[in-house]
Amino acid sequence: LTPKQPSLRLTPARGSLMQGSLPFALLTPSHQPARPLGPCLTLPEWELYKQDHPGKWGSVLAIDFETHGLDPWSEEFEPVGLGLTGGEYDSIYIILRGAEPGALANVVRYLHQFKLLAHNVLFDAAVLRWCERRSGVPSAWPWLGCTYALAQQLAGEGWEGQSWGLKSLMKTLLLWPDTNEAELDGWLIGHGYFKVNHAKQNVVSKADMWRAPDEILGKYCKLDTEACWLLWSKILLPVARKHPVSEFYQTGLTMELFRRLLDQQDRGILIDVPQLKAHKESLELAITLKFGQWRLRADVAPHMQTYEDLQFDMLLAKQPKWLTKDGLVSKNWESWRQKVEDLEQVPCHFSYSSPKDLSWLFYGRMGCEVLIETEGEKPATNDKALSAFGPAGQALLAVIDLETELRYVEGCLANVNSEGILRPKFSYGTITGRLKGGLGKDWHRR
Repeated sequence: LTPKQPSLRLTPARGSLMQGSLPFALLTPSHQPARPLGPCLTLPEWELYKQDHPGKWGSVLAIDFETHGLDPWSEEFEPVGLGLTGGEYDSIYIILRGAEPGALANVVRYLHQFKLLAHNVLFDAAVLRWCERRSGVPSAWPWLGCTYALAQQLAGEGWEGQSWGLKSLMKTLLLWPDTNEAELDGWLIGHGYFKVNHAKQNVVSKADMWRAPDEILGKYCKLDTEACWLLWSKILLPVARKHPVSEFYQTGLTMELFRRLLDQQDRGILIDVPQLKAHKESLELAITLKFGQWRLRADVAPHMQTYEDLQFDMLLAKQPKWLTKDGLVSKNWESWRQKVEDLEQVPCHFSYSSPKDLSWLFYGRMGCEVLIETEGEKPATNDKALSAFGPAGQALLAVIDLETELRYVEGCLANVNSEGILRPKFSYGTITGRLKGGLGKDWHRR
């Protein structure tokens, strides 16, 4: 396809299912109602329950940890509960808050007897590894499959905004009328753990889920494990078994990949923090010098002065009313006046991270030819475009490369722990199910 030709992709209306077509090319949504739920148990109750129900679940368990925190290597992290189910039996929830190492060891050894499923093995395996470290039980790798990864692989291309999160699949694949969030969300909102978004809707803080009573959090968790089990046993695995390569890829190669990634996280990367800080300072100095030199280029400098004059004139044109109805100097005017004084002292510099500024300079002022367009068919200002703008664009691109490296360095320093260890994070990053790596929301491995 050339850039001018549209991509040949089916796009259903928002909320539609398109059963049997592209989004679920291999999967068939099927109504699989949740089975009756079992009890919420303290650790002593769990020990008795386990004795009364030997061999209850067969050889495969779907599990889900509820935790305080999302980073199993942080000091404040703690599992607060564990949901598990399997076979033809009900889901139960084990309360883990404040679990002593000995009691936790019993749970870990029990889980090691099974082949385990989760909807996000990358996270739940890390939590199990935390429990192994805390309890002193030697590490094992009992993981059989990840319903998140398998659903992504089998669901086809999908549609814009499609999600393979468990809540989404409860409705789109299991055809549940609703998710399991209502009761928990109600508790969080009722206790003030929410924010109001721009649409004046209450958005709950899922980071505070651990605060909920065990009965409420336990029910939520049990339904998560129930959904994971039903997805695996009723929808995903039957399809995967029709394609042996797919089943082997998910239960064999993917699980081995996850094990190695978790081992990497456990070991971490030892960072020479003093050397990296020194490199950060050298990058900041190089950016300042190179950008200053670029602004003074004969083919750029006149436009920089024009840019600063325009910014100052635009600010002057926005002068608000001086006095309020009460005859007092308005706060808006005072704020505006302060901005004017600031600009008089330090001019508003051209921003090389702003596509608007780049377009103004290279296309509007320097008259560069449009050789590359964005997907919206507008003149591009990306790296390829800058390189095509000649010496001025290439010199600025060198500054931008240094700025990009600086962001990586800052992201690394922000995520190094007190011992100088950096732990890479991995997640399911693309519509194909490939992994992406990163160290936070805005920083990715280079």
